[in-house]
Amino acid sequence: MDLLNEFWDNFKHNLFKPLLLFFYMGFSVPLLKVPFEFPHIIYQGLTIYLLIAIGWHGGEELADLNVHDLAQAGGFMAIGFVMNFIIGCIAYLGLPGPPQGDETAEYRRGHGGGLLRLRLRRHIRDLRGRADRE
Repeated sequence: MDLLNEFWDNFKHNLFKPLLLFFYMGFSVPLLKVPFEFPHIIYQGLTIYLLIAIGWHGGEELADLNVHDLAQAGGFMAIGFVMNFIIGCIAYLGLPGPPQGDETAEYRRGHGGGLLRLRLRRHIRDLRGRADRE
């Protein structure tokens, strides 16, 4: 019974936090099959509101940390920045460049479901051609 009381207390305490409210809404709209769409300016306002609300909440949490915990949080932030940089470099070097020549026209027409699928199809066709020649 203690676990149920603890769950209920956490639920009441966190029910109206902005991040969770938007999560509840985003989760329930598709389940209820509601045709829900915001105007563009509302998207911008919600984005700004969420960024401020999340940043404010994080700032309050950081203000309560002692020096050791703050240094540990800074270390995790540094690891996150380094890992994001490495992943970004790998993605930049590994992904194909912008479309070239006839790829541009075919990509803009929308036939083929995207540039990556188009290039994959051409690569498979080239591999089959090489296999047939050998």
